[in-house]
Amino acid sequence: MALRDDEFRSLDLSPNKSLNMRCYYGRKVYKRAAVHVPTLRPFDQDWPSVRPVARSFHPANVLLPLHHGWIIPIENHLPITITTSDYLNSFPSLSDARARIVITLQVKLSFLKLDNHAKDKFFFFLYWLYVLYETLQKYSEFSVVYLVNAC
Repeated sequence: MALRDDEFRSLDLSPNKSLNMRCYYGRKVYKRAAVHVPTLRPFDQDWPSVRPVARSFHPANVLLPLHHGWIIPIENHLPITITTSDYLNSFPSLSDARARIVITLQVKLSFLKLDNHAKDKFFFFLYWLYVLYETLQKYSEFSVVYLVNAC
């Protein structure tokens, strides 16, 4: 019904039900999930219907006994130092010996705490890895360097 220019719209203090339904038509209605989770569950229950399974980790789902303490450097635990080198430019070339060294592995022997028999075995092993046996016996604080060549 169209209004004329000289008419005013009537004020409805108690609008009818059809007007109310039009107001709520555009709004989204959120419903709660009607899943009742009892305290005692049967053993043969379908768990995916109760709890969501396809979900990433959420800290509220699983309680983890984590303790934050001091961060201890890795040198206190593992006496190995690994150094890698990469060359992004054309110098040094492969004819240079430094360019062929890719990985340097250093082990401090004082941290290993070997007995005499184990030291002899270790020195015999290192003798075949480019290090002289007599040089190793002279130094107690010695770090073994093992080089890996790219070529």
